[in-house]
Amino acid sequence: MIRVFVTVLTVILCWSHLHAQPKEQRDIEEAARSGNWSKVESLATTALKRTPNDVSTLYILTLSQLRLGKYERALGLLQRLRTLDSVRIQPWLMISECEIALNRTPAAISTLTLARMRFPDSVQISWALGMALARSGRYEEAIDPLEDVMYKRPDVPSITDQLARCYHATGRFSESAELFRIVVERSPSNAQAWLKLGESLLALRKLDSARQAFDVVIQLQPDSAPAYLAVTAIVSEQGNLDSARAIAQQLTRRRPNDPQGWYNYGLLSMSAKRADSAITHFRNAIRLQPTYPEAYFNLALAYEDQGFLEDAAVALRRCALSSSLLAPDAYNSLAIVYRREGRFDDALSAHAQALALRDTSAIFHASRLNTYFDATRCEQASGLIEQARKRFPESNEILYASARCYIRTGRSDDARAIEQLLATRAPALAEQLRLMMK
Repeated sequence: MIRVFVTVLTVILCWSHLHAQPKEQRDIEEAARSGNWSKVESLATTALKRTPNDVSTLYILTLSQLRLGKYERALGLLQRLRTLDSVRIQPWLMISECEIALNRTPAAISTLTLARMRFPDSVQISWALGMALARSGRYEEAIDPLEDVMYKRPDVPSITDQLARCYHATGRFSESAELFRIVVERSPSNAQAWLKLGESLLALRKLDSARQAFDVVIQLQPDSAPAYLAVTAIVSEQGNLDSARAIAQQLTRRRPNDPQGWYNYGLLSMSAKRADSAITHFRNAIRLQPTYPEAYFNLALAYEDQGFLEDAAVALRRCALSSSLLAPDAYNSLAIVYRREGRFDDALSAHAQALALRDTSAIFHASRLNTYFDATRCEQASGLIEQARKRFPESNEILYASARCYIRTGRSDDARAIEQLLATRAPALAEQLRLMMK
């Protein structure tokens, strides 16, 4: 916007030689050069009373109001300017800037869209429209005007970078990787571009190339958490958990107060069957971020792995309180913990909480049936079994849980029918049922 203002100001001051009275012109020029925009506004307002439709005076008055943050007033003047000076793009651009400053981004986008229709060859209009759309998260719509600008101005780094980000945000990773490569070739020290290049390559499953890009990020920004996290994910996926844990440890040493680093270290420790270490790492993450639902959830899994069921239950309850998104899974897992402890009433209560939040989960319904089975209360679950089978006829978990209860309640023919159905759909579950029926 500042570039537009400077251009407009230059035009105005030149144009004022033809329109303004000499002393008035000198006063306005002096006030503008000294940055006294209140005085510029006052002088231009006075001049405008004599010549209300003088375009040059309207421009300088509008400019002063923009510099003073009087966007609402400036917007009214710019509407007049757009009518009086209809052949120029400046009023359209300045109107959109006012609308953005007034938090009316949709209106700014509409203004720029109309301007692009009126001035289809204007690079500035397409540039402004593309950037406004991108900043509003409308990446797909931003691509067309930004491609237009890049075709006409391929030498502008900011356009290449923004278009690459739009490609990345819309899943066009081949295009984003290509453009981010251009960005880093032009600016090898641009760590953010290297990071986005790595993310694009990672999405394309080019793990070695992605790793190289993330390594450059770490060289440029040794404390870059996103780069470390990405590298640990790549190394872990390549099957080297020890190296992944070592890299994760480096991040926690460089950023000891980063909860995500400790959480990542905990996840990798769980993958390496080091639940004891994972407990320490998850607790460090929670110490730094007491409302970290994912850390609570995985801490509970680590506690459960180590047999600390009461601690697992506490962590799951805190997870449920910390996140409405994870609460259903936390309550279902809590029910399983209670089931393992033999606290079946508490388990059924936790199942009810999980299902109240996510009744559409076949897994949750099957889990509740399994609790009835372990509690030897299958007779009480007969109605729930039939309801679950009607709602989720394709769920192998529901069929398996139902068959177990059928076996326990003497409905062997029904259990055998399910076993035969699962023989092709889920052979391992069918084999377990056959062993139960012997």
